[in-house]
Amino acid sequence: MKRWSVEKYVDLTRRIIEGHGCHVVLLGNDLEAESMAPIAQTMGENVTNLVGRTSILEAAAAIQHTIAFIGNDSGLMHLAEAVGVPVIALFGPTVKAFGYYPSLPESRVIERDLSCRPCSRNGRRPCIKGTQECLAAIPVEPVEEAFADLLARRGPARYVHH
Repeated sequence: MKRWSVEKYVDLTRRIIEGHGCHVVLLGNDLEAESMAPIAQTMGENVTNLVGRTSILEAAAAIQHTIAFIGNDSGLMHLAEAVGVPVIALFGPTVKAFGYYPSLPESRVIERDLSCRPCSRNGRRPCIKGTQECLAAIPVEPVEEAFADLLARRGPARYVHH
């Protein structure tokens, strides 16, 4: 319930590589390896696919050598902040009041302003609308904009879309 679509991550990865000249490192657990494969396949040598191939400490080391972490509200997002890497976090069913928001001043949050949020403290309950609109309706453009703002050290800390 707390995952942005693979198709949007594919588009975002392409934009980050082609528009910002960055190399992308993919991380996740072994259960995500198959679903994340299209991201790595799309951009070839510009992506390092470590999904399902690292321990938590190896993931922390990989994150520590990046300029930013872009991802869902997850343990890896918190790990990125713990090693001092700013995040661009996509928030769906959870909200700031639950205490899960990033805390580094450079970090950014992308979320939708919906009356049904929050629907779950940890994102485990199914979407009450059956649409997962809180994440599904977040377009790629504001995530790329937040990345550009983070690189340029400008922009708001919170991007809210209606």
